[in-house]
Amino acid sequence: MTQESKAEKTLLLLNQKSEKALAVFQQLANENKFGTGNIDKAIDQYLSRWKDSTRPGVLAMASEAVGGKLEDIVPLQVALSFIDVTMDIHDDLIDGALLRRGMPTLNARWSPAATVLTGDFLFARAAKLASETDYLPLMKLFSETLATIVNGELTQ
Repeated sequence: MTQESKAEKTLLLLNQKSEKALAVFQQLANENKFGTGNIDKAIDQYLSRWKDSTRPGVLAMASEAVGGKLEDIVPLQVALSFIDVTMDIHDDLIDGALLRRGMPTLNARWSPAATVLTGDFLFARAAKLASETDYLPLMKLFSETLATIVNGELTQ
């Protein structure tokens, strides 16, 4: 088996393992609005094209490897997707990027404050999803991870 075919099989498996989570992610993205036109548009702009299955897929495979069920981790998979989007939003602002995947970034269209607050909203949504596990050690790890991510951004 060639390296290319191994990579294709891996991507297919990641997509399969994260298919439900990405559908839930899109559903939540459509339901969670600020109620203000500009920020709703900003959120829609980013979330409507989000399709990254890597982190949710890896989480699914890790969970299954220790006997977990895929349906039990969907909220965490979705939370990871929200964090991933948030990191892109914040990175684009910090780096001054005007395009991502050929589309204008939020900071290319909105104020820095609106861009940061949009990312912060998605961080909060991710934390809420992680809390739905009702497993305190996981929620603690999740909050520590968020703090590490933000600290990393500050020291970049």
